[in-house]
Amino acid sequence: FVTNNQVVASTLPPDVNGEVIAGDGNGRRELGGAEYFSSTFPLMDLAGREVGKLVILRSFEAARERIEVVRLRLVAFWIGAVVFGLSGTYLLTRQLLHPLQQLDTAAAEISRGNYQVQVPVEGGGEIARLTESFNTMSRSLKKAREDVIRQERLTTIGRLSTSIIHDLRNPLAAIYGGS
Repeated sequence: FVTNNQVVASTLPPDVNGEVIAGDGNGRRELGGAEYFSSTFPLMDLAGREVGKLVILRSFEAARERIEVVRLRLVAFWIGAVVFGLSGTYLLTRQLLHPLQQLDTAAAEISRGNYQVQVPVEGGGEIARLTESFNTMSRSLKKAREDVIRQERLTTIGRLSTSIIHDLRNPLAAIYGGS
């Protein structure tokens, strides 16, 4: 409460009373290094004459502290969300890439001639179907290779028998001719 340019009652420290008197009006004010929102209301007597004024000051310090707490919580939440997102991405990528790495290793084994390789089918979805198709392909390649080897053996036996028959015919022809 201010009357006759003197602070009559105040909740502020005494060293800022002069600043309260000097300021007039509403809006932001700085008093004693702290920022306040000021609202000034004239005090009238019964005759309508101004006998003083009421200056209401609201400190921004509590609001700043709450904003800082919210800011810190927001940063902590953001860091947590980023860590959670990166961890989830890592785990999901690992889960997706592990079967593909197994398929890659099995394909390398097949290229070296090991047709016995089978990849375990894990889970469901496209990768499981791909793994099943890969295993089917591996079995088909193994069977085709065995068929080719069997065919080559039969061809070799045929050539060998033709050669033996030819070699036997020459002496038999001489014997036949002599008899």
